[in-house]
Amino acid sequence: MSVVDRASPAGIGPLTTVIVLGGFMAGIDTSLVNVGLATIAEDLHATLVNVQWATSGYLLALAAALPASAWLQRRLGASRLWLIALVAFMAASLLCAVAPNLPLLIIARAVQGASGGLLVPTGQSIVARAVSPDRMGRTMATAGLVIMAAPAIGPALGGLLIDTMSWRWLFAVNVPIGVAAALLALRVLPKDAANRTAKPDLLGLALLSTGLPTLLLGLTNLGSPGTQGTLGLILAVLGALLLVAFVGDATRRDRSSKRAPLLELSLFRRMSYTTAQITLFFTGLSLFGGLILLPLYYETLRGLTVIHTGLLLLAYGLGALAALPVGGRITDRYGAGITCVIGLTIAMVATAPFVFLPQNTSLVTVELLQALRGIGVGLAGIPAMTAAIRAASDHLADATTTANIIQRVGGSLGSAIIVIVIARTPQQLAGFQAAHAILVAAAAIALIAAISLAITERRHPRRRQRCRQARHIPDQRADHLLDSHITVHNVRLRGTPAHYKR
Repeated sequence: MSVVDRASPAGIGPLTTVIVLGGFMAGIDTSLVNVGLATIAEDLHATLVNVQWATSGYLLALAAALPASAWLQRRLGASRLWLIALVAFMAASLLCAVAPNLPLLIIARAVQGASGGLLVPTGQSIVARAVSPDRMGRTMATAGLVIMAAPAIGPALGGLLIDTMSWRWLFAVNVPIGVAAALLALRVLPKDAANRTAKPDLLGLALLSTGLPTLLLGLTNLGSPGTQGTLGLILAVLGALLLVAFVGDATRRDRSSKRAPLLELSLFRRMSYTTAQITLFFTGLSLFGGLILLPLYYETLRGLTVIHTGLLLLAYGLGALAALPVGGRITDRYGAGITCVIGLTIAMVATAPFVFLPQNTSLVTVELLQALRGIGVGLAGIPAMTAAIRAASDHLADATTTANIIQRVGGSLGSAIIVIVIARTPQQLAGFQAAHAILVAAAAIALIAAISLAITERRHPRRRQRCRQARHIPDQRADHLLDSHITVHNVRLRGTPAHYKR
């Protein structure tokens, strides 16, 4: 399937379903398992501190594998890589479910994380390559269901599985989902040609695959007291330095043109791509920071149980789910920038009251505001990623990988800031109010970037229309020439076959 030869609308539905099933497993797994850590520790006769590595190992392995996604997509083909990652995730889930001791569980969780780090960006690349530009907003919104819904649904589903069955079903539940996804994938995934000559940027891979998990681990421990907090600061600084070294090396490689860098950072010279990634970073900070803050708000400030907290989080998740298809349609019709502006404005309006609300505020009011905030985040999160992918349609693997890295770093930074503010504010209520103020500030910064993105998107069609009028080229002919230019440009830079055939 070439850039011009897109899949039909009828074929997009099954393809998107497959990608959603795979991404759902990777997206829900962290929040699902967090609920059962105490139960796992008791059953495996381990301490809660050691069992925590079942979660940390997953996240660190995911961050380490994510940078390799773009190169592996070129080397193996996106569809083949996605299937390999799916099978590996499913096998690791089965190992987790039958693990007789904690070390084996942690190892299996690391394999899960590495597989999950490849599933999501690769799936996004497959969908973006298959769908036509005028339907990308709606399709990416459907594929983004896992990003928005999984973290909110996970705690409630995890609590239900533990109460009615066993903690082992937190992992075993992935097996039937994975089998269904694999069987359907064999029928609907496009057959893409692999570029066996694509060489890895080993230095870039080493810098980014060590720097990213080091930074995330440091940010996770940054708010801890005593030595652990100091170690977190050291790791965060070390990880940031490794990322700076990666950027410097990738920029040098891009200028020398002797060997392609791990990620195509030259894409940041495109204004629409840069503003979309900035919007995505601060939206991720607000989104994932809020997902850390919400459970703490219900459990610590309001004194509710884990089960009640999981059920109350559904309001936020349902709000996001309701907003996703609407946001997709607005994106396709008016652009991703204006959709992000609407969503971020709603998110700010819904979050700002928590800066002033007292501790005994009615839960009905809290739930209504959380549902409204979910709508805002649902409208803003996926369109920003869609804009980044649209702006780099000639480098889809690089765009999806970079977008996921930026969103994850933003989310980890937001989570770290929220935890630090709550932990170091003497009065509990004041700490939560300050944390919500930070979410509002992050959304405001994202809003500025989204406004810039909207302006850039409005200018682009005008330039394209002037080009058509000047050359007297019909619309379809101009689109064909533009797509042909993108395809040829892709072949020259990557050596990747321009077709993507079924």
